[in-house]
Amino acid sequence: MGKNPRLAYAVKLLARESSIRVINQVHDFPEDNRPAQLHALRYCTGQRDDQFWREICYYDRPNVIWATLTTHDAAKLAACGVPAHKIHVLPNPIGDEFFSRPAISRTETLEKLVAYAQLHRYPFDPCRPILLSPMKVMVRKNNEEAIELTKRLGKYQLVISLDASSPSDCAYSERLKRKIRRERLPVVIGAGCAFGNPRPLFDVARAGLTTSKVEGFGYAFIEGWLRNKLVLGRDLPEVTTDFVAAGMDLRHLYRELDDHAVQRIARLWTSAPRTLIERNRRIVVRQYSLAAYARRYEKLLASKPSWQ
Repeated sequence: MGKNPRLAYAVKLLARESSIRVINQVHDFPEDNRPAQLHALRYCTGQRDDQFWREICYYDRPNVIWATLTTHDAAKLAACGVPAHKIHVLPNPIGDEFFSRPAISRTETLEKLVAYAQLHRYPFDPCRPILLSPMKVMVRKNNEEAIELTKRLGKYQLVISLDASSPSDCAYSERLKRKIRRERLPVVIGAGCAFGNPRPLFDVARAGLTTSKVEGFGYAFIEGWLRNKLVLGRDLPEVTTDFVAAGMDLRHLYRELDDHAVQRIARLWTSAPRTLIERNRRIVVRQYSLAAYARRYEKLLASKPSWQ
């Protein structure tokens, strides 16, 4: 919400002036760490008007229903004034067939990583086990914590798949890079650009790692399992509650990075968590595959009481 206030207003006008059925799916709330989008909405009339932007974002029409990515967001949307019975949880799907394709050569992937690291002056050892952080460098992704956790675990190195893109996040990324190079930390940023898809990086990694403090849906919590990898990191109950309710076991995630969290992760390696990986992989396929999304969407379209 807020990326294009004119479009948000146009959608409301379409719903108001016609009988066309509209599904508004909210991916991100401008009030939640989206200052640029919130500013665009507040001043879309040329002066600050909080009542107007809320009216074009949150409303009730007979031919409009709403969808959110999580139950947590559904509650937030209801608190904004949208009738709860018109809100459906429609989580993002994951390309299970895409993630199930055969692995490519591990040697080839490591060679590309070595070349990328050398070109960008990152220390990288192809013989050292890898933790993959499959996300972009962003302040809200809390990448600095991923670096600190890798450092405290000792024998691992970290690959963060994508570099920053926005001005504020680029500044954050440059600070991290200076720290990495100054302290010779085992971290590589942006290596995902050397590959056409994320599968090769997952395949050479010992585990996936997420340390984000703000997520809309949380792909990082579910993608790695499909490549038969353990997923580690910071728990975000507003996102993971739905995954746990679906049957996933995420008790190994931590709420705060401290010595206890590091020790728990270190012990987890010794317990051969193959059963945990397989359990969560099955849940992801059953609950978040494209087929599961199609079933949810079909049910949403058939929810006739919600359209009244």
